[in-house]
Amino acid sequence: MKKKSRLTAAAVAAGYIAAGIIAVFAVTVSCATMKGKEQKELSNKGTLDKISAPEWYTTYLRDGNIIAVEALPAFKDRYCFIGEQRGPDLEFCQAFARQYSVQEQMAEMVRTTVASELKAAQAGSSGGVENEIDNFVNVVANTSFSGAQRTGDWWRSIREYDHDRNGAYEDYYQVYVFYTIPKQTMNQAVSQAMETAASKDSVLYDITIALAKRILLGDYDLRSGEPVSVSAAAPAAGTGKLSLFSRNDPSNFISMVKIFKGTEARGEPFLIDTNPIRPERKAEWNLPEGEYTVALYYNNSDKEWGHARVSVTAGDVFSSEIRTDWSFSFKK
Repeated sequence: MKKKSRLTAAAVAAGYIAAGIIAVFAVTVSCATMKGKEQKELSNKGTLDKISAPEWYTTYLRDGNIIAVEALPAFKDRYCFIGEQRGPDLEFCQAFARQYSVQEQMAEMVRTTVASELKAAQAGSSGGVENEIDNFVNVVANTSFSGAQRTGDWWRSIREYDHDRNGAYEDYYQVYVFYTIPKQTMNQAVSQAMETAASKDSVLYDITIALAKRILLGDYDLRSGEPVSVSAAAPAAGTGKLSLFSRNDPSNFISMVKIFKGTEARGEPFLIDTNPIRPERKAEWNLPEGEYTVALYYNNSDKEWGHARVSVTAGDVFSSEIRTDWSFSFKK
């Protein structure tokens, strides 16, 4: 009997190259008929359990851009990122989703927007200044930004007909992995990175520090590069905050939190946070008003340890300390 092989990171990477498949970070997705080709969805992640596709996915599929996702009420105070992979095998695509790193997308957003702003401020200057801007922005963009949360994933099975070849078709899978990060968290990290990288001897110093302060105060959107009228540090109207922390032995830790809409821990999570929670880190989430079920996973286990329900109301903060028996509940 053949043993089922397990995909390692190296094997997946090699597979990307061998198959000529790459991760798509910013794409226009469409189910419309292409020239000579037509797509038909055969199944998706929710088919078996009759679960509806999450709103972030349907919005992205319909509009083909991340701006539309960030405009949704649930994410208007967060930067959103979607990684996408296509391949002939579902396990291959799901391996991509498990190992996907959002850092490249975060860096590209910072690189594009900050460079454009600094170059606009120095328009007409010498080419040397433009090169200095590029070097400075690369240093900032190569910072490792923490705080991004894996909020969900979705896959679908596609049959693509080629009408130019007498109806020949190809079957493949597409998987999408969704990450978000609070704008306040990202803005603070980028502002700090800019101030750290800025040299007082540089002609860019004054405009760099000025831009860093605007970003820190939430007066600059890293996605659009435009000023915003409301500070990103202020919580969105109609949202409440959940916080969760632990004082237990750090060798035993919360490895994942899943937050579900409603009173049951089932279906597609509203939010997934895979940043480990140990005594040195308190996790916080801003959530729209409503009923939620928060499920905890410990020490990298795939099995849920326990969950608690909470009714989020606007403007209130609900916190919970993980007790020594790992039980928890939320209180104002």
